[in-house]
Amino acid sequence: MSQEIGLSYQKVGIRRQKTLWASCSSKSNISLNDKLMFLPFPLIRYILVHELCHTVHLNHSSDFWALVATKDPNYKRADAAIKEAGQYVPDWLTAHGR
Repeated sequence: MSQEIGLSYQKVGIRRQKTLWASCSSKSNISLNDKLMFLPFPLIRYILVHELCHTVHLNHSSDFWALVATKDPNYKRADAAIKEAGQYVPDWLTAHGR
């Protein structure tokens, strides 16, 4: 995805985060939630684009959202859908804590 949209990162890690699907540090290190593997690809793609855009703007400013829009013109649909994305994670996984 990084190559596709032309934004780079330093490192990527996979963790079991309780409340976030992903995050990006000020050093451009991206942390992905292991539960992403259960989401439909369009939502995963959106999250990856979102975090890669944080390597340029580490905030949710209008400049950040403008960059997201250039990399994923349909991001608003995915951004709205991500609020319900927990439905894709199996109960057996979430029963032991998110």
